[in-house]
Amino acid sequence: MCTGRGLEALRALLADWNAGLFGQTILMGVAVTMPLPKTPRELRKGALLVGSAAPALWRLPFIRGLDLDGFPETYPRAYARMLADLEAGGKA
Repeated sequence: MCTGRGLEALRALLADWNAGLFGQTILMGVAVTMPLPKTPRELRKGALLVGSAAPALWRLPFIRGLDLDGFPETYPRAYARMLADLEAGGKA
């Protein structure tokens, strides 16, 4: 999640991955979900900065009620783009 704590956790995870601590793991990218409909600019910029250490970064928009309702009826297009990128990367 695109919060200060979430971005710091992602930064640490990417540092460990870059150091080879996950063995032969193939990281295809990272997905960062926005915590609010209008996420502060500083957090959006932080997601770009931290996510730049990954092979791909998907910034996923906020979905109201996702944490309570489970699966929404429809997802924003960013989710379909992420899925298409993952499917394309898995075939290489």
